[in-house]
Amino acid sequence: MTGISLAPRRDDAFSRPGGLNRYDTHERGYCPAALLAKDAPVKLPFPLQPDEQVVLVTHRHWIFFVPRFIGYALAALVPAGLLLLVLRIQGWFHGTTARVALLACLLWLLYWLARLALLKYRYDRDLWVITNHRVVDLVATSPFNFHMSTAALLEIEDISTSIDGIFQSAFNYGNLECQTAGEVRHFTFRGVPDPRRIAAVLEHESLLAKGKLPPALRDTPTEPLH
Repeated sequence: MTGISLAPRRDDAFSRPGGLNRYDTHERGYCPAALLAKDAPVKLPFPLQPDEQVVLVTHRHWIFFVPRFIGYALAALVPAGLLLLVLRIQGWFHGTTARVALLACLLWLLYWLARLALLKYRYDRDLWVITNHRVVDLVATSPFNFHMSTAALLEIEDISTSIDGIFQSAFNYGNLECQTAGEVRHFTFRGVPDPRRIAAVLEHESLLAKGKLPPALRDTPTEPLH
């Protein structure tokens, strides 16, 4: 589970309703079989420009999602299960007490299901996107809160990555920071998987946009992500 999706250069990318596109990564030469299932959909909650093509889409690393998901699930199930178990052991699980306990457990489970749904919603919409024109940082914390920042590839001046400590090294995630000449001076991808490879893709696309790549390298994909 890497959270990175590489897209081919295609004019019809994300052209279907809802921005849904199924990538064929072999067309661009990346062939990252472990990155994206053959039929895995990726949604972009913003429109592309007429000649814009998606190169890479990445979420925050799964380490920011899976432990919290497990914690929320346990918080939902354990208290409700313990309450029902104690009532049954004490012989109180009958009549009005049983009905009230079941109602309380139902409301408790619905509350945590809502929190789980919101957690998944935020994770799916906490995205960094690289296209052939720009870098996009977007996050939607709820259906009513959406924030997006962009920086043109032509404005990128410097790219740096950081992987700090044993934990980040073991799970191969960290931060990627871009210094730009645009309105947004610093553009940071925080907690992304394999930041060095993302930096390689971003640098390749930035040099390509600036016309600084030698002709022999312009159609050469960056190293496959594993």
